[in-house]
Amino acid sequence: MAITIDSDPIISAANAATLTGWSASSEETIAGINAASAAFRNFTGRLAITEQDALVQVEKFVPAAVPVFYLRATPVEGIVSFQVYDGADLIDTLISGVDYDVNTTTGRVAMRSYHAVGRDHHRYYKITFAGGWSAGSIPGDVTETAVEYMKLLHQRRQGLVGVTSTSMDGMATTYTASAIPAEIRDIWQRYKVY
Repeated sequence: MAITIDSDPIISAANAATLTGWSASSEETIAGINAASAAFRNFTGRLAITEQDALVQVEKFVPAAVPVFYLRATPVEGIVSFQVYDGADLIDTLISGVDYDVNTTTGRVAMRSYHAVGRDHHRYYKITFAGGWSAGSIPGDVTETAVEYMKLLHQRRQGLVGVTSTSMDGMATTYTASAIPAEIRDIWQRYKVY
């Protein structure tokens, strides 16, 4: 069974091949891209890395004192629809600039006039939006750390890294527990969305 590339890759196969020296069509390259893409999305909480047109985010109502939340794929190209539901029933459609404001760089949505008074466990917002980095605009530090992560996974599979201590006499070997090294986590931390 051939491995196919992630539908939302953190780096193109051609760029990964250039930076790693691996073949662009090798399963090693594709598996590395898939693993790095999934790790980045999971760590940062992003819905998408690359530009997607119809992302859907559901937000439960929060206390009225904090009528702000963030879309989880930045930058945001635009909000297609912003609806309010009570259980399964659509009760309102909100308008940008009237009911809410959105910062397209940070994905911050600030409600102007429509938010719950207190908690309401049945009502929620359903936002459909376009977000993520366009082709060629993924930040360089994200691409670089993705390649480093891919190389690390490759070395781990070969048993070349992960050893924190060994003992010649007793033949004891201890491996690191951290899946993502601190230097990569520190950079990815900058791109977390909440």
